[in-house]
Amino acid sequence: MTLETTSNDLLTRLRPAERFFERDELPKPLDWEAEFGARAPVEVEIGCGNGRFLRRAAEDRPDTLFLGIERALKYARLANERMIKYGIGNVRIVRADAARFLADRVPESSVDALHVYFTDPWPKKRHVKRRLFQTPFLDTVHRILRPGAPVWIKVDLFWYFEEILGRFERSPHFRVTANSVESDPTRDVYETTGFEQKALRMKGIVFALRAENLA
Repeated sequence: MTLETTSNDLLTRLRPAERFFERDELPKPLDWEAEFGARAPVEVEIGCGNGRFLRRAAEDRPDTLFLGIERALKYARLANERMIKYGIGNVRIVRADAARFLADRVPESSVDALHVYFTDPWPKKRHVKRRLFQTPFLDTVHRILRPGAPVWIKVDLFWYFEEILGRFERSPHFRVTANSVESDPTRDVYETTGFEQKALRMKGIVFALRAENLA
């Protein structure tokens, strides 16, 4: 049965998943409606940590489905436990390498927004290839996002922000629509990720970028 894409349907009928998923448990390609039990816009967060951002976003937008991708077993478990604790049914958590998962599991033009907050910068030169924002990754993001869909990014290192911004500005697949500096550590803690709160307290600043997927 297909549920209507209304706030009441998604919030009251969907139930939290009993556990997080491993990458290989999910079909190729992923069927969003089958996995969630509902048809609605889909947003993905890479590196969801303990799920604080996802919990708030899912509560604020119950007419949207959210997938959190987290590589670390500990945090994938914590994120799913958070959804169970608060009764959040429009979120699913998968433990996986994000770049690989998006490339081989997520259907073309099926995602309405991508959130990437404080991904590992891999600052050492010998680790440059491990950074997430490489050309193949941007090509994958372009493929899975619907035309006009946004990519939301936050980092706490200016040099890394400049590198990511440059990649999006040079890409033929995206248009940078906003970039900003945030420096208010008193913001609502539930509005931000745990890492963002830590960065604002310790460094006093984070860098934000929004890019739009082109057709």
